[in-house]
Amino acid sequence: MKFIVGKIHKSITTSSMALVNIEDPTLTLPTPQHVEETINLIYQKLERPEMNHPANAAIREGYEEAADILFENYRTYAGVSSTTIQGRSIAVMAVDYLNGNVSQKVLVGVPPVSVASL
Repeated sequence: MKFIVGKIHKSITTSSMALVNIEDPTLTLPTPQHVEETINLIYQKLERPEMNHPANAAIREGYEEAADILFENYRTYAGVSSTTIQGRSIAVMAVDYLNGNVSQKVLVGVPPVSVASL
């Protein structure tokens, strides 16, 4: 992935500079503040009651590992250890987010299974 220095998207700030993914200029390497915000969004998601339902075990596993990946700032897939396909996919997206290849919205946007529909 190639990056260039450029302005961060206006919705974030107009005066900061960031590394911009030239293949998709809307993606940037997240700042430490954005990573912290993303970790908080993941913890909020994990606190939702439906995340404790067995149908959401793989999603929960993935988001727990994703929070660890973001906290530890892992930039490679070597440490991904989720045992389910869905959990591993979420963990891989966390690495991709840190490398500027996936947006925060995509990472935190995996919907849990609605318990009401079961």
